[in-house]
Amino acid sequence: MNNRIKNVELLEGVFGRIPSFHDAEVLTVTLDRKYNSERTPTMSALIRAFSSTGAKYDVQITFIGLFGLKLENFNQQNVLGSLSIEQFKGNVPDNLLNDVRLKGFINERTTGDLRFYVKFDYCFGVEADLFCNTVVIDTVTAVENNL
Repeated sequence: MNNRIKNVELLEGVFGRIPSFHDAEVLTVTLDRKYNSERTPTMSALIRAFSSTGAKYDVQITFIGLFGLKLENFNQQNVLGSLSIEQFKGNVPDNLLNDVRLKGFINERTTGDLRFYVKFDYCFGVEADLFCNTVVIDTVTAVENNL
């Protein structure tokens, strides 16, 4: 299994690195119980981010193989303080093992493929934490107008 963020070069080509997404706005969040034909819970997010020059880009990111999703406070604006995607190997992180909502669901079958911890750190509006096995940068598109 590939343990890196797929298509990360799309972000690096525009931003020069993986951006922090500080002051970015989450426009949409879509949950699905499958990805393509594979039955695995998936979340996609469309995020409007800003480059250091102030140019706007819409970034579509898909998180595949969700586990332990917490999603709160989606509203009319949804500004992020940051978006962090942390990779881990081996042992499941303590914050997942100690999540009281998931007691009885944590086992090798449910956590064996998890590779990423993702946090939408809110500034105003949406906040989320999740674990997943794959992160895909689907598209990075320049926003042509100031809407």
